[in-house]
Amino acid sequence: MVREQPGDGDVAHPNRARGWFIEGFVGEGGRLVRVPLRGFPFVIGREPGLALTIPDRSVSTRHAEITLRDGRLWLRDLGSTNGTWHNRRPVRRPVALSDGDVLHFARTEFRVAREAVATSAESTAAFLIHTLDLPGRFPPDATAFRAMLEGRRLAVYFQPIVPLDPSGAAGAPTAYEALARAEVAGLPTRPDQLLAMAASLSAEAALSRLMRERAAEEARKLPGRPRVFVNTHPAETRDAELIDSLESIRLRFPELRVVLEIHETYVTDVAHMKALSRTLADLGVELAYDDFGAGQGRLVELVEAPPAWLKFDRGLVAGLPEAPPAKVRMVGTLVEMVRGFGIAPLAEGIETPEEARLCAELGFTHAQGFLFGHPAPAERHHAEASGR
Repeated sequence: MVREQPGDGDVAHPNRARGWFIEGFVGEGGRLVRVPLRGFPFVIGREPGLALTIPDRSVSTRHAEITLRDGRLWLRDLGSTNGTWHNRRPVRRPVALSDGDVLHFARTEFRVAREAVATSAESTAAFLIHTLDLPGRFPPDATAFRAMLEGRRLAVYFQPIVPLDPSGAAGAPTAYEALARAEVAGLPTRPDQLLAMAASLSAEAALSRLMRERAAEEARKLPGRPRVFVNTHPAETRDAELIDSLESIRLRFPELRVVLEIHETYVTDVAHMKALSRTLADLGVELAYDDFGAGQGRLVELVEAPPAWLKFDRGLVAGLPEAPPAKVRMVGTLVEMVRGFGIAPLAEGIETPEEARLCAELGFTHAQGFLFGHPAPAERHHAEASGR
C-alpha cells in the first residue's frame, strides 16, 4: 500500500522521515542505489555496517551524517578527508536538505528525493533499481530545472534542412530541425544534456513537450513556410499527452508544417506505429524516424509503418567519400530501398562538399549538417534569407 506523503513538517516517527531517500549511481556497473532515510543519525561512509556504505576509497570511513531535527533533515560533514558538498558548495556547517538537492561525498554523487513509498516501514536496507547507464550528472539545483519548466525558459535554435539535386548542389532550406537551449543559469545548454538531466528527475516527457511548444511558437519567425522537425522522447510514445500536445500546437498554429521525429530504436511495435501514424495524419503531422542505422535499422517497420522521412545517422554518412566501396554500396542500396517505399531519405551530419555530392549521387533527397548551417535563432535565419 502506498502511504500518503507527509507535509514538510510531518514526521511519522521521531526517528523516521517518511518518504525521503537518497539515490545515486555506485559501483563499477553504475547501478542506481536508492536508500530510504530511516534511523538517525544516518551515517554515510566507507565503513561496513553504516546506514549507507559507499565502496569508494575517496570516501572517508565515517564521512558525513544526516540528522532529523524539528521535522527537517540536516546534513553534516564528519571531518572527511575529501569533503562533503551540497549543491556543489562545500558543507562547512550543518545545512538543511530539500527535495532535489545534490550531494557529493568526495567524488560520489547522490540526490535527495521525496515520494510516497511502498516499502516496509521497518525496513532499513538499501535496494537496487535496475541496472542502467548513467544518464549524466544530477542537476546542480533541481529548483532551477523546475523553474525552467514552470517559466518556459527555453530558447529555440533551428538547423537548416536543405534539398539535394543529383549534382550535389543544395537548395535553400525547406525545413528546419528545432533544438532547445535552457535559459537558466547552471543548466546545460545542449539538448541531450538537458534531457539527461530531465531523466534524473523523471521529467523527460514534460521537457520534451515544452521543447515542441516553444519550437512551434518560434517557428513563425522562420523565412517562408518550412517544415519544422520536432523531437519526441521515448517516454512519450505511448502517452496520450503526446497527442494532446500536438493537437494543442495544431489549434494554435494551424499553418505550421510539423514533422515529428521518433528515434528508430524505439520503433518496435508495428501495430502501435500504424495507429500513431494514422493519428498524426489526421492532425496533419508528418512522421520521421531519426538516426536510422545507429541502432538495429528496423526494416520491417519501414515496410509496415512507413514514415514520411527517414533520417540516416551521421555514422553512416560521415567520411563516406573515403569509406570502403562495400559501405558506399550498402548505403546506396538502403537509400534506393527507402525511396522505393515512398520515404524521403535525409542525410544527417554533412560537413564537407564531398559528402554532400556523394550523398546526392546515392539518391539522398535532403541533407542536414554544418555544411548547410549551424543551429541559430529563427530571426537569424530570416535575416540570412532576406540577404540572399
